[in-house]
Amino acid sequence: MDATEGKGGGAGTAEDVTQDAVHAEGRASAERGEGADKNPHPAGSSEYRRWADGHASVTAPDAIADDLADFA
Repeated sequence: MDATEGKGGGAGTAEDVTQDAVHAEGRASAERGEGADKNPHPAGSSEYRRWADGHASVTAPDAIADDLADFA
């Protein structure tokens, strides 16, 4: 038994599932074309950061492509 077993600290915990759902919410928001300002979580919270990461996983490739096009 490792130090996290039975203490909610291992992989697959409820917190991990919640964070994955928050990330998915951010992705879905970006896919709908909503801006990052639509983040519903309190600024500075782990949920805010995770939602923003999900949003950026969709929008960042577009932003990078736009930046590269500026140099073409």
